[in-house]
Amino acid sequence: MILAAPRPYLGEDLCATLCLWLEPGEQAGAPLVKQMFAEGNPARPMQVKRILDQELIHAGVEFLFGCLVSDIVQDEHGELAGVVLANRAGR
Repeated sequence: MILAAPRPYLGEDLCATLCLWLEPGEQAGAPLVKQMFAEGNPARPMQVKRILDQELIHAGVEFLFGCLVSDIVQDEHGELAGVVLANRAGR
């Protein structure tokens, strides 16, 4: 399994929008969210990015950043067989 992300980091839904806080009375429920807010509310963007990277490494998930899907690969039956990724290195 591989994860390909378009940005050079994970967590763009939090970090790019700077929505890094819990609302008053809101509790961090999931263990990953607890880690993100362990050092304070609001969380720091680099802290969120580091934690997400560490979780992928810990889970054994290979990942590539800065990649966009540029084409799909089909087998002889027209079924999806893969994707072609494009990044700074090319396709």
